[in-house]
Amino acid sequence: MKTKPQKLLALTLIFALSVLAIAQRRIRPEAQSFDIIIRGGTLYDGTGRAPIKADVGIKGDRIAAVGNLSRATAPTIVDAQGLAVAPGFINMLSHSETSLIVDGRSLSEIKQGVTTQIFGELSMGPLNDQMKRRLRESQGDVKYDIEWTTLAEFLNYLEQRGISQNVASFIGAPTIREYVIGLEDKPPTPKQLDEMRELVRREMQAGALGITTALIYPPAFFAKTEELIELCKVAAKYQGKYTTHMRSEGNQLIEGVQETIRISREAGLPAEIYHLKASGAANWPRMDQVIRIIEDARRQGLKITANMYTYPAGGTGLDASMPPWVFDGGREAAYKRLQDPATRKKIADAIRTPTNEWENLFLLAGSSDRILLASFKTDKLKPLTGKTLAEVARMRGKDPVETIMDLVLEDRSRIGTIYFLMSEDNIKKQIRQPWVSFGSDAASIAPEGVFLKSSAHPRAYGNFARLLGKYVREEKVISLAEAVRRLSGLPATNLGLDHRGFLKEGMFADVVVFDADTIADRATFENPHQLAVGVKHVFVNGLQVLRDGEHTGAKPGRALWGPGKISQSSASTQAKPSPPPLRWRGFIGEYGPDNDILYVLEKDGKLCVLFKRVELETLKEVSNNVFKFEEGGAHAGKQLVFKRDPHGQATQVKLDSVTIKRRQVGPEEGAPQLHISPVRPVNELLTEALAAQPPKESGDFRRPDLVELTKLDNSIKLDIRYATTNNFLGTVFYSQPRAFMQRPAAEALVRVSRKLKAQGYGLLVHDAYRPWYVTKVFWDATPEDKHVFVADPSKGSRHNRGCAVDLTLYDLRTGKPVEMVSTYDETTDRAYPNYPGGTSLQRWHRELLRRAMEAEGFTVYEAEWWHFDYKDWQKYPIMNVRFESVGRIFHFPFGIFHLPSERASHSQRFV
Repeated sequence: MKTKPQKLLALTLIFALSVLAIAQRRIRPEAQSFDIIIRGGTLYDGTGRAPIKADVGIKGDRIAAVGNLSRATAPTIVDAQGLAVAPGFINMLSHSETSLIVDGRSLSEIKQGVTTQIFGELSMGPLNDQMKRRLRESQGDVKYDIEWTTLAEFLNYLEQRGISQNVASFIGAPTIREYVIGLEDKPPTPKQLDEMRELVRREMQAGALGITTALIYPPAFFAKTEELIELCKVAAKYQGKYTTHMRSEGNQLIEGVQETIRISREAGLPAEIYHLKASGAANWPRMDQVIRIIEDARRQGLKITANMYTYPAGGTGLDASMPPWVFDGGREAAYKRLQDPATRKKIADAIRTPTNEWENLFLLAGSSDRILLASFKTDKLKPLTGKTLAEVARMRGKDPVETIMDLVLEDRSRIGTIYFLMSEDNIKKQIRQPWVSFGSDAASIAPEGVFLKSSAHPRAYGNFARLLGKYVREEKVISLAEAVRRLSGLPATNLGLDHRGFLKEGMFADVVVFDADTIADRATFENPHQLAVGVKHVFVNGLQVLRDGEHTGAKPGRALWGPGKISQSSASTQAKPSPPPLRWRGFIGEYGPDNDILYVLEKDGKLCVLFKRVELETLKEVSNNVFKFEEGGAHAGKQLVFKRDPHGQATQVKLDSVTIKRRQVGPEEGAPQLHISPVRPVNELLTEALAAQPPKESGDFRRPDLVELTKLDNSIKLDIRYATTNNFLGTVFYSQPRAFMQRPAAEALVRVSRKLKAQGYGLLVHDAYRPWYVTKVFWDATPEDKHVFVADPSKGSRHNRGCAVDLTLYDLRTGKPVEMVSTYDETTDRAYPNYPGGTSLQRWHRELLRRAMEAEGFTVYEAEWWHFDYKDWQKYPIMNVRFESVGRIFHFPFGIFHLPSERASHSQRFV
């Protein structure tokens, strides 16, 4: 049968087109896949540039793509048509430290798009026992336990409890002062100043953002400028900042700004002015001069910035109307003074008398009807909430000054108070300054529960929404793009926050979606407990916290850390150091008492001495046991003479005529494991733990999917200490030396292993998934002063969730573990990831492991260099399955753990 030429040509063409179509389908790239796509919004990226129409793709906790993602897929699509999409807002001055303990949702700020809160005006650490007692005694409506000591521990405590926003903090200089000196008005001795420097150094290395203070309040008021400069010099070594509630915002406003600039210049660090304002009508014209002074300093190269709130009234204590000397020695001393007639008259005279010696808020307000009483501690006085000082004075038949003293004495608290101090014109003038960001100077609360027992400043509910509604949309003081920059990119850059503040690929997915046409504050001074409107969706670390204006219950917030900690953990990889000469090994260690430790370490091929953990000086070898300080340090030209025992271990060192004994730190030389004496017999505690039940949890958890590490990667070696007696309690807890982790964490660990193999190292695992009952034994057996090194079973640990691993490196060539600065499970300062001692090679190995782990989503525990938590730990329940049962209960072929009910509490799932 013949085919016509036209038909043949048509068939040939159809065939060719079909082949081409098939080929095109084969080479067309697969559509991108994300966890979340925010589609069709108007993007303000945080730089201040004009907005663009684009989509945002989120994968895990990061922004994975920005652009046209119309062909991409995701299980969650957010329609942002007609809405603004911006980086999450940063509250530069938050007082939510305690409100987040009782309500981690942070409702009043999440509803405004705030994803990060910055603390520190009075920091929550470091604390000693007396400070903890005073904190407990001062608690009002909000009650909480104090389960931390250092500032870093407090931030981790919040994260572990579950919070919806990220948090970071400065160290409060008054906190440091109180810790060392107390509450008295006196200067530090040289020894006390050294102790203060050491506390700053520790907190900066642990991740504090810098130093902050509030100089109108005692005990901060008692600190001289020189004292602050010395503390700031330490913070500067870790890229810290100085932020200040200045010594005056009123009559001595100019002098307050000048002091701030002096501290910045002499300490060598950036400075930020808290809640920039000119208080008191007589001082309002001074704002122009303040702006000129700051601009001049900035032109000279100083990094001077400020933040502000968007209301004409400030909020603080009623006690701020009294002179600071009243509180010399603390609150109890103040109450005694208020009860003494002669001293009381002296206080009243000081309140009524204009002065430049201290910040008299009573006079700056102008009249007692411009002072609004917002919160009381005692139930007896709560009916006065919302009344002005003038009203209460009339009710009591006394003058306002006497009423101030009476109320403070009766309530035995600071009494939350709102002072009307500022001008609307200055607010707009400050907003226009490109170096001004925003802080609420308030706690994030909710119009419900315990928070309704007191009134509030409306800035707690509306500071950020008010900027975008009133000052951007309605009054057009600045553009929306510029406002977003000031709420995100500017503060993130000023603080040095890691990968925050911008809508860019690779940034953490803190994102707010809002309606620029409706966003507004609703809170007023008369009726403050009203949530803002206009914010539709909020994402924090890639999880949706606000959906269609309603809180989802998610609490993915994290503790964020300053550049001092970040730079140590993510510094660029240096060449592998050579080991120091063997003859130096016996010298390296710690010498001296607890409060004045001298560290001998090796750095860059030289033996060095570290004083106060800040001042490093190098040594030059003169003879076998004698070293000379090199030029450039405070000890230049002096000698250091070591004395050794028969084994070559230094027992003391002599500096000038002072002999300093060596400290015993950690296990004896060569001992494999540090041991502690349990509080009670371990067998008794084990019996109790096996009979106990883990804490109950609620929430939608992922199905556990524990996989065995050695089956994923046979180069991962095990040294499971708790399957032997070679652990800190000397007791066998596991019958089998096995290591399990949740599949995503296990796969991330395998990626770490592959990267390290290229450098000649393998991973040696000491512990991974740990049943809850074992954690309980550890806690109950460990002395209280060592609890920082063990997890609290009432909260469960990351190990219990299958998302933590204890590990070190081993040499692939020899198969031997790599020597680190401390042993595993060592409960000493040497265990800290940033401990400065040891050798360059030991520290290099420690950082190599840390960098590799952090690149795959793990975070090192601040007190243990070997302990790493996987980023998704909150998504898994606490488990109490014994190792012997894992193989029977877990079904691995498809990576599924079969649960009786997906939404059952973990106590129903695991017994």
